[in-house]
Amino acid sequence: MQGGLTATAPRRGVRWVFMGPEGLRAGWGALLFLVLAGVLQIPVVIGLGLLDVHQSDLVRDATSPRGVALSVSLGLFGVVVAMVLMARLERRTAAAYGLGLSRSLLRFTQGALVGLLLMSALAGLLVLSGALVLDGVALQGVAAWHAGLAWAGAYLLVALFEELTTRGYLLQALGRGLGFRQAAVLTSAIFASGHLTNVGEGYIGLAAVMLIGLVLSYSVWRLGSLWWAIGFHAAWNWAQSFLFGVANSGFAGDGHLLTTHPTGPAWLSGGATGPEGSLWNLLIIGVAGLAVYVTARTPRRQATASG
Repeated sequence: MQGGLTATAPRRGVRWVFMGPEGLRAGWGALLFLVLAGVLQIPVVIGLGLLDVHQSDLVRDATSPRGVALSVSLGLFGVVVAMVLMARLERRTAAAYGLGLSRSLLRFTQGALVGLLLMSALAGLLVLSGALVLDGVALQGVAAWHAGLAWAGAYLLVALFEELTTRGYLLQALGRGLGFRQAAVLTSAIFASGHLTNVGEGYIGLAAVMLIGLVLSYSVWRLGSLWWAIGFHAAWNWAQSFLFGVANSGFAGDGHLLTTHPTGPAWLSGGATGPEGSLWNLLIIGVAGLAVYVTARTPRRQATASG
């Protein structure tokens, strides 16, 4: 009590529960986004059912570019539309989720080049350490070009789906509520949990997925763009499945340029997981973080302040 007046707590109505200083609170926004992404797949599934096309038929061949592309198409549709709806609801632009068009092609290309070079470096380390054997060339000429382009398209869809899901809306929304570091850890854990059911996935592989999730989150913060992560993700997977013909998080694809096979202990070769399950990969992930740092001349905050 002061000056004869009794201090009273500020009124907090129902709106306070859902809305904060920056709009829809992070937890509610993340929950709504995930619900929308799931619900929005229902009309597509119904439409496929009317056409007598079942989802199980679409994903029956998960080892081909077509099978991989179709297996993520429903999820990608839901995520993209959910992001558009959330942007309208929160009155934000695509740039707020790292999808601005300014320098998007440059960032995508930079990420893709780094992903290709680092997967090539990882394969080279495995070969030099005797953990990966090159058996020969599996495809040549037109067949090689056809398979390479098909896998590139498939893994671009995969990269878009996984990056938009974890490091698109969720990372930015949770970052506003929890802080960017905490949001990066949480979304990277979600990203890693999505690999738990992968055939042949091991502890080193899961740790690597968690770490690369943190690196890709760092790229979003450092560059202010999601396009670098999308390019890196797509090229990394493409180099595994098509270029070197190795398992990708436990999945072995058909139609690859080179034929290879792992040898020696799984902790070194990656075993059934593929190169991502090798201890060498942890070193490569550290180099990926350094590549993000070098790519950006100034941190995100400074770049934003300078326009």
